[in-house]
Amino acid sequence: MIYLITFLGELYLIIPIWIFFYQRVLTFEQIALITSIQQLTAVLFELPTGAFADLFGKKKTLIICYFLYSISLLFMPFGFAFIYFIILEIIKGIAKAMYSGTFEAFVYDTLKDQNKEKEYPKITANMTTISWVALIIAGVLGGFMYEIWYGLPYIVLGIIYVIITIIMIFFTTEPNTDTIKYSLKSYISQNTKGFKELFASFKTSTIVLILAIVTFGYYVASELLGISQAKEYGMNGIQVGFLFSIGYLFSAVASQFFPKLLKKFGNKILFTVSTTMLILSFLLAKFVSPVLGAMLIIMRISSSTTFSNLRTVKVNSLVSSKNRATALSSFSLMYVSAYIITAYFAGKYIEAKSPNEFAFLIGIIVTIMAGFLGFISIFGRSIRTNSKEV
Repeated sequence: MIYLITFLGELYLIIPIWIFFYQRVLTFEQIALITSIQQLTAVLFELPTGAFADLFGKKKTLIICYFLYSISLLFMPFGFAFIYFIILEIIKGIAKAMYSGTFEAFVYDTLKDQNKEKEYPKITANMTTISWVALIIAGVLGGFMYEIWYGLPYIVLGIIYVIITIIMIFFTTEPNTDTIKYSLKSYISQNTKGFKELFASFKTSTIVLILAIVTFGYYVASELLGISQAKEYGMNGIQVGFLFSIGYLFSAVASQFFPKLLKKFGNKILFTVSTTMLILSFLLAKFVSPVLGAMLIIMRISSSTTFSNLRTVKVNSLVSSKNRATALSSFSLMYVSAYIITAYFAGKYIEAKSPNEFAFLIGIIVTIMAGFLGFISIFGRSIRTNSKEV
């Protein structure tokens, strides 16, 4: 059932066309502001909903999440006013906050109930492959649906999320691992426990921060840059859908081989390769032809699945079950907060210059920050090793 929910949830038909949809009535600066408002809403609700999931149940949280998603999607095609879209993006932001970390925690703790948590790397690889397959289909169908009627991808996706809500209600069970009873005091304290686990030691802190920075890079690409770069290269909705679908196809294959790649090369090499591909897709974009630019976008999408799987396995291994949803929400809070700070500036920058100029800037920022933290991590490890020898 988890695989079915994953497939339907990732059949995200609007992914190749949402910027085209908004640019019918909004400027790029307004679009960036709307996405910032959605992300700000997600940040404000991130920790409370993570704590809600840990205390009241991950299943209940996901049911509410999918219902809110369906509402925001079904009403989207019928608006033309800026404030109308803001309201729907706020609803979507709440849904996103409720989903963030909760679904991962739901899957991991369900496996733990069955003493199968060692199978999580394989399960998450399968889920990621299924996600990419769904996105391949969505990338192609979404572009064609948009050409039929601009609101069709939203309506169909909204109906799909209604179906997921029904599945969650009748065909899933709340995991029992490390459940705790609710009290107001425990609810308040739960909001701080996620950060405490993520920053429990120097080593954990540097790992988490590096993962958050690279995740921020992929997040900016998926939320703002991917479609706008493709549009700068002269592509329409159908062409963007096919472009993304090619990238998703490579990602699906890479995800399926993730356990074998992890065993053969180790997480450090896979992390280095995927991060390098991300950074190159940013730094080279403004210097290449549309064909090579499209290849860079495909390369970035293809590398994202390996990094996502690495991040998921690593972060889950660092936190306990009873605080898992809160800790994962805390992790999301870090890179989403960085995106909010960046997004409005990005809208102005892209409006004045171009998406590829902004991609170059993001590439430099990610390189400097991740490199600095990597150096600090190595330097700190060297100090601790020398101290032990003394």
